[in-house]
Amino acid sequence: MSTFASSSERVRGPASHTDRIPRESLDRCRNCGGTRLFRDEATADLVCQDCGLVNREGEAVVQEPLGHSDDASRYGPGTHGRATTVLLPDKGLRTRIGPLTRNSVPSPLSHRRKMEFARLRLVDRRQGRGDSGERNLETALPQLKRLTEALGLPRTVEETAVRLYRESLARRGMRGLRIASLVAACVYVACRVHGIPRTLRVVASQSEAPRSVIATVSIHLIRDLRVKVRPVNPMDLLPKLAEDLEFPRELRSRIREYLERLDKGGYQSSGVMPATLLGTVAYVAAQEGGWRYSQDRIAKALGVTSVSLRNRVPSVVSFLRIPPPGSRPGSRSPSGGPPSNSPEGGAPGLPEPVAAQG
Repeated sequence: MSTFASSSERVRGPASHTDRIPRESLDRCRNCGGTRLFRDEATADLVCQDCGLVNREGEAVVQEPLGHSDDASRYGPGTHGRATTVLLPDKGLRTRIGPLTRNSVPSPLSHRRKMEFARLRLVDRRQGRGDSGERNLETALPQLKRLTEALGLPRTVEETAVRLYRESLARRGMRGLRIASLVAACVYVACRVHGIPRTLRVVASQSEAPRSVIATVSIHLIRDLRVKVRPVNPMDLLPKLAEDLEFPRELRSRIREYLERLDKGGYQSSGVMPATLLGTVAYVAAQEGGWRYSQDRIAKALGVTSVSLRNRVPSVVSFLRIPPPGSRPGSRSPSGGPPSNSPEGGAPGLPEPVAAQG
C-alpha cells in the first residue's frame, strides 16, 4: 500500500456522491481531519490510517499520459504519437528515435551523448526498413507526393494514388516497371476515380515517364485492380482551356451549350478523345460567333493535333445544324471587338464594288 500524504497531489476520480464535498477537504479525513490517507490497491478505496474511515470507494487515479516529451506539442495533448496514415511507408506504426538534445532533468546533453543517439537513430532507421516492398515505398511515396503537389491535387487523390500503388505492389503485376511510370499512372487513375480533370499530357509534363508508357500502365492498372473510373467529360476540361486562351464569357456559354446539345442528342463520340471533341466544339463556336481562334492554337492548348479537329468539324456542324466555319463574312477579335474585315478591326477592308458606267 502506498501512502498519499502529500498536499500537492490531488486525487481525482469519477463523479459520485462524494463530489459534493469541498475540494479542500479531499486531502483530509472527513471524520477525524487526519492527513494520513492511503489507497488500497485491491479495492481502490481511499482510507484514513488514523480512524479507518473509507473516504472514497473505487477511487481512480488519473495520471498524465506517458510518451515522449515532444508529443504534446507536436501531436496535441494526451497523445502518444502521430496518427496512422497510408502516406507513410510504415503507415506511421513504427516507433522511431527522434532527435534528442536534452535529458529528462532537463539539461543539455554532452557532445558524446549526442553522437551516440545519432548513431542509434541511424541504426534504427536502417533496421526499420523492412522488406523490399517497404524500401520501394520509401522511394516511391516522396515522388508521388511531389507529383500531386505539382498538379495541385487534394489529399484525397493522393491517398487514393498511394492505395493503388500499394495494391499493385502487393499483386506483383507491375514488376520491371520504373517507379516513376507506376507513380504517374496511379496519380492519373486516381484523378479519373475522383473526376478531377487532368489529362495524360499534363501528368506526363510533371513526371519523368513518357506519355505513352503512362497510358499503357494506366490501362493495366484499371483492368488488373478492377478500378471503377469515371469517363472523362469534355465539360470538365473547359475551364482550363478557357483560362489558357482567355475565352470571353459569351464564348464559354456557347461552348457549354453546344456540348450539352451533343450529350443530350446522343452524338456518337465513342473512339474520340474528350480533348478533341472539346477543341472541335470550341473552334466551331468561336467561328460561328465571330471570334478569331485558329485550330492550331486550340489544338496546342489541349495537347492534340489540328488534323484531329479538322476531321471532326463536319460531323459536329451537321449534328448541331449550324453554318460551317468560314461561312460568316466577318469575324470578331477574341475580346469581342469589331469584325476583322472592317477598317476599325485593324485588318484591310474589302474594296467596294464600282458601279458600271453606261
